[in-house]
Amino acid sequence: MSEHERIRDLLVLYAAGAVTPEEERAIATHAGGCGTCAAELRAWLGLVSELHQTPAASAPAALVERTRALMRSQLAICREPRLDPKALALANLLAWVLTFTGWAIAGVFWGVRPAVWWIGCNLLLWGTGGVAGLLLARNRGNVYEPLSR
Repeated sequence: MSEHERIRDLLVLYAAGAVTPEEERAIATHAGGCGTCAAELRAWLGLVSELHQTPAASAPAALVERTRALMRSQLAICREPRLDPKALALANLLAWVLTFTGWAIAGVFWGVRPAVWWIGCNLLLWGTGGVAGLLLARNRGNVYEPLSR
């Protein structure tokens, strides 16, 4: 990329006031000797000047306040602790491993029928997990309430 192309790419940034002092000096030097870049720079500066004179739109105060309230409530929801799906999957896997391990141990050492042991362990594990989930949901205010009373 030539110096002319590099300076030309910086003209809009110069008009917006977003260049470094070194770039500003390079642009001023180049535009002093290049009529094309000087004309383009004047056009960009005129556009920026017109944009600064354009009145900014303002929203009604009630809309702004409702939006702020909605944003606050959404931020509060986002800050609530969430359950990690990976941790839940790992806990589920651990429950199944413990169930099948217990099933094998009971069958080998205590002579308990594997099916009875397996059903009992699953009922215990999933039952206590369900109760714990309901208690957690109740504490967070997320318990299901029927629509009709």
